[in-house]
Amino acid sequence: MAAMPVVAPTLDSLEAVVRIAENRVRRAAIKRAAADAEEADALRDLHAARKARADWIAGSADRDDQMLML
Repeated sequence: MAAMPVVAPTLDSLEAVVRIAENRVRRAAIKRAAADAEEADALRDLHAARKARADWIAGSADRDDQMLML
């Protein structure tokens, strides 16, 4: 098998690589922002669920039910 010839990069080819890399960075930033928003929503829901559980336990008339929650 013959060796592949080494081709010197051109300004156009380097510009194309830079554009591709810039686009990847932009897409990654968008994905990160979406993931951060999803995490914030999940944390808010988790805190609300924990509060609802604590309120239920605190207001429960049947103390045996509290033991099931532990």
